[in-house]
This record gives sequence, C-alpha cells and structure tokens, in this order.
Amino acid sequence: MDGFSEFMSWLSSTLKSLLGPWAEPPLAALTVFFLAVLIPLISSLSLRLLVDIERYKRLQRELRRLQSEFMKAKDKKSQERIMMKMRRIQKETSKPMMINMLITWPAFLIIYWAFYGVFGNDPVAYMPLLNMKLQFIWWYFLCAMGMGVVINKALDLTPP
Repeated sequence: MDGFSEFMSWLSSTLKSLLGPWAEPPLAALTVFFLAVLIPLISSLSLRLLVDIERYKRLQRELRRLQSEFMKAKDKKSQERIMMKMRRIQKETSKPMMINMLITWPAFLIIYWAFYGVFGNDPVAYMPLLNMKLQFIWWYFLCAMGMGVVINKALDLTPP
C-alpha cells in the first residue's frame, strides 16, 4: 500500500472506533445525516465569505433581464450583443464558485473516502415506504441535497 492508502485506512479505522455504535445502523443513518449537514454548511459558509451576495443577486437579476431581452430580440446583431453581456455576467458569477470548489473539494473527497471506509457498501439507512436499504453514498446524497437547499436558503445564497 502507498502512503495515502495507509493514511486513509488508518483514518477510517480511527473514525469507526471513535463513532462506536454510531457507525452501525440505525445510528449510522444519523451520523451520515449530520455529515450531510456539516459538509454543505462548510461549503456554503466559505462561499458566503468569497462572494459579495448583494452584487451576486444584482448580477443574477441582470442575467434574467438579459435572457428575457435575448428572447425578444429580433435581429442577429442584437442577440449577439446580448449574448456577450450574458457571457460576461456568467463568467463573473462563476469565478467565486470555482474558487470555492477548488478550496473545498479536496477536503470533501478525503472526508468522503474516510467515511466510505467506515461504512463501505453496507446499508446505513432504511426507507420503509420504498422497502429500500440505502448505502452510505445514496443516503448521504439524499440528505445533502435536501439540507443543501435549506442551508443555502438560510444563508441567503439562493438566487433572487
């Protein structure tokens, strides 16, 4: 094994022993839920630090206005002019998002690999209505999607 694999194996086994019964169902579902709240919260907070929210919202409103204008434009020259403005705004709004992703993704990948080492492919949650057992990645995905929306709304990061 290489150094990274050994480190991840050590990290996973340490996490599993620290979690104790929280690494086994049914408590594992809560552990993954808390993780699915923590990671989007960290990402959203870092984005909040990187982005001027009022400016971002202003640019989003301008982009929607330009999209509407683009749809109404009759001639090709007007459409091209509007499209250039739209590209400039999209580039401006996506830059902080990309910076945030470059900062947070490596840490999140390490966290994911570590917890995947804890839970593996074993089911961590059960959805009785669908009679379905969910593995770590699927339960995390469902929780993170739902909580990400709530967190972004609470931190006022959703587009106007």
